[in-house]
Amino acid sequence: VYASGTDAAIAEAQAEKQAAEEGLAQVQSSIGTLESKKQELESYLEELNAQYTDLTNSVSELGIQAAEKEEQLKTLNTQLEEAKVTADKQYQDMKKRIVYMYENGSASMLELLLSSQDLAQFLNRAENIAQISQYDRDMLDKYKKLQADIKAQEEQAEEGSFAKELGLLA
Repeated sequence: VYASGTDAAIAEAQAEKQAAEEGLAQVQSSIGTLESKKQELESYLEELNAQYTDLTNSVSELGIQAAEKEEQLKTLNTQLEEAKVTADKQYQDMKKRIVYMYENGSASMLELLLSSQDLAQFLNRAENIAQISQYDRDMLDKYKKLQADIKAQEEQAEEGSFAKELGLLA
């Protein structure tokens, strides 16, 4: 009776030992799974931190670019104002020249040529008239080019202002 009780106790102890070993194996398996998940989460966290750093750097770069674009826009607006002042002065000068030409007419130039006393004076006066005419054409071309430049600068300034309004610049 005593031996059968001991055998039963041994069997029961072995069953408990086996159950404990199985429980230990499950706990160790769970620990391994949790360690694996911990490693995955740490890796994911490092990746997120790297992305955050990249995004922070990108935002800083965009801020710098926005400041540069804002400065360029200010410079462009200053140049545009200067060009408008220059264009207005050229326009006023051309207006004066046209009024003078209208009041004095081309007859005075013809009279100037015909009143020459010799061929050398005639040729000199003809050359002077040609130079004045060329100067007038050059000034008109310069005025037209300046007007085109002003229009291009205004469009560029509008694009910069539009981008600023959209929030693309600071």
